[in-house]
Amino acid sequence: MRVLIVYASKGQSGKKIAEEIKSYIDVESVIVCLNEEIIQAQNKSFDWIFLVSPTYGDAEVEIAMENFLVKSNWSVHSGKNYSVCELGLYRGYEQRSMGAGIVIDQYLFEAGLVRRGQILSIDSVPLKSLDLVSKWLKKML
Repeated sequence: MRVLIVYASKGQSGKKIAEEIKSYIDVESVIVCLNEEIIQAQNKSFDWIFLVSPTYGDAEVEIAMENFLVKSNWSVHSGKNYSVCELGLYRGYEQRSMGAGIVIDQYLFEAGLVRRGQILSIDSVPLKSLDLVSKWLKKML
């Protein structure tokens, strides 16, 4: 199984989450930062893709992640697995129920990919622990 882990990040939280995913799973995997290498990510072959994205406001996707979603040819990946981790500041926004994850989820579901696990929402300002990531992965593997 080949795993592609993509992240969009202005800070280091997305990178830390991506590295935690890679260290936890015991399969061939590649990490790509969409802010730097979107074309490389679009050309990678995978069986399962993890998408780690910051969320801005209510259901707003970071621009590099949005470009990756919109400009990639998802039809060649129909039936493949995906998992989503959204990062953001959730304290004080309890009335908001949607982050980037729901947008990414809907986009990939409509393209024919199959979600594994629940969308993981992490309060990453500041990122204090990676324990939630390990628990999330344990449920899926």
